[in-house]
Amino acid sequence: MEMILEDSGSELRNMNLVRIFGKERASGLIYGNFGSSIVNEKEYEKIYYDKNMEFLMNLEKNVEEMKVGSDNWVVSGKRTISGSPLLANDPHLPNRFPGYFYQLIGKVKGTDVELSGNTIAGTPFIIIGRNRYIGWGFTNVGTDVIDYYVLKTNPENKQYFVDGEWKEFKIIEKRVKVKGEGERIVKVKTSVFGPIIESNGIIMARHSVFLYPSKIFKALYGMNFAKNIDEFIKALSHFTAPAQNIVFADTKGNIGYYPSGVIPIRAKGDGSLPVEVTKTEESWKGFYDEKYKPIVLNPDKGYIATANNPVLPENKLPNFSKHSFISFRADVIKEFFDKKEKLSIEDMKKLQLSPYSKAAEFLVNSIKGFKFKDEKALFVFDKLINWDFKMDKGIAPFLFYKFEKELSKEIFSDEIKDKKDKRFISVFWTYRIMKYPKFEEDESFKAWVDDKNTEKKESFKDIVKRALIKTYEIYKKDSEKRNLRWENIHKVFYLHPLGRVKFFGYFFNRGPFYMAGGRSTILRADFNPRKNFNVTHFSTFRMILDFSDFSKSLMINSTGQSGNFLSEFYDDQLLPYTTLNYNKMEDFSKIKYKIEITPER
Repeated sequence: MEMILEDSGSELRNMNLVRIFGKERASGLIYGNFGSSIVNEKEYEKIYYDKNMEFLMNLEKNVEEMKVGSDNWVVSGKRTISGSPLLANDPHLPNRFPGYFYQLIGKVKGTDVELSGNTIAGTPFIIIGRNRYIGWGFTNVGTDVIDYYVLKTNPENKQYFVDGEWKEFKIIEKRVKVKGEGERIVKVKTSVFGPIIESNGIIMARHSVFLYPSKIFKALYGMNFAKNIDEFIKALSHFTAPAQNIVFADTKGNIGYYPSGVIPIRAKGDGSLPVEVTKTEESWKGFYDEKYKPIVLNPDKGYIATANNPVLPENKLPNFSKHSFISFRADVIKEFFDKKEKLSIEDMKKLQLSPYSKAAEFLVNSIKGFKFKDEKALFVFDKLINWDFKMDKGIAPFLFYKFEKELSKEIFSDEIKDKKDKRFISVFWTYRIMKYPKFEEDESFKAWVDDKNTEKKESFKDIVKRALIKTYEIYKKDSEKRNLRWENIHKVFYLHPLGRVKFFGYFFNRGPFYMAGGRSTILRADFNPRKNFNVTHFSTFRMILDFSDFSKSLMINSTGQSGNFLSEFYDDQLLPYTTLNYNKMEDFSKIKYKIEITPER
């Protein structure tokens, strides 16, 4: 799980973008907040008022960016009908069956200890949920905690240069048992900067947070048994990795936010690209002190929301990452809360199940004023501009995602000489050069959309027309083979590892089930367009905590509780989950089995 959630800042990919486009142009595809941050400018000024702190953080600024994701938010009692906080969380992870999380409730006889929520097999604590006093939810911060260092090497002597001398690589032998082949010895080459990898003929060391001691269990222990906000925040300060945006509330009505996890202090570079090093002092200089974290308590707006968007406003420090998710989901949440003064648990459900695409709204509205005569372009254009931007039904979602992809190819393909490098093209580049959330058709943008392979200077409209026509041609070809309505193609297959063996599939696998939602929507249901839009990532569970009465809290897991395919609990939550229903989180009236653990002393 930790490996899935950690972020490298995509140095190796960024290195290739610099090779293809040059550093100046590539920077526009790599860097930037692009949307709203968790801590806004007003809140930032309140938090970071200390001049000494500002000076220390600027030291790093001067030493110069769908993955998995998640949504969480907490609403103050000032903004709820009940007068008590509401907290929601839906962690987005790759499709796995059985699922990652296991729901439980635990009590210790003779004490006030009460834990309810979800845990992970092998973890002796609640990961996301509540104790008797405090409840919390996680989303990934995206802190860049993996760096790559380019080493100066002497290939003949198998050495690298560090601190003024040539040093031999250390070789660690690992014994790995391979089925059918016996034991195999794997040699791992390491340096003082970390293990060695080779990319495009360059020798690099991988320096990461995994080379440092982890205190994650100390943090979870403190969170599970905290009785007040002070104890809870102290526990969060021990959280090393994976870095999580933690929203929380307590039964006294307080709400808060804490970006957990260590943030490296870099002596060289900003984490966005590999850097050359020849001295040990050019590695990390440690981690930011937890007192520099932007802790938010009881903000005036009455809510806190995170959706993998940037923690701080652009160019503020500490630097969590130079490359963040575009805030499509965060902006939908913000707009929802800004439109309604008093909120209920039904509102939380409505928002958590929203298939609305802010990306589609932005991109389609940016081309809405164009006029086209070509019938192919008009067919797709009319479907998009008359659409409600919800990824739930009809052919519009299919057309949009194909158009989004074709538009990105039309904009960036002419800039890439080697066909193999075209695999790097991302649909999110389009939003970056368009300067989401406010479209700016500046000179830089015009240079990107102009086709370098023609004498004519193409406009954005010209490129949009090309993409619309190609989208139509794809639609026409694919529609002859299958019905392209979203409810027909957007399916989730629950595939058990053993079910991948043909004979066992009948017993272990489940589905397909239709799922509403899509990429960059709060109702997350990301897909692989090359595999018939089958769902690859989704909310592994949905939880809503009601602090007015925990018995009203809701939860639904994406799979069942049991890993035994003969158990009725193996797949009993699949249908409720895919049809967007919930269970009472604290209702164990139908419980059949109870585990009681009695210590010897």
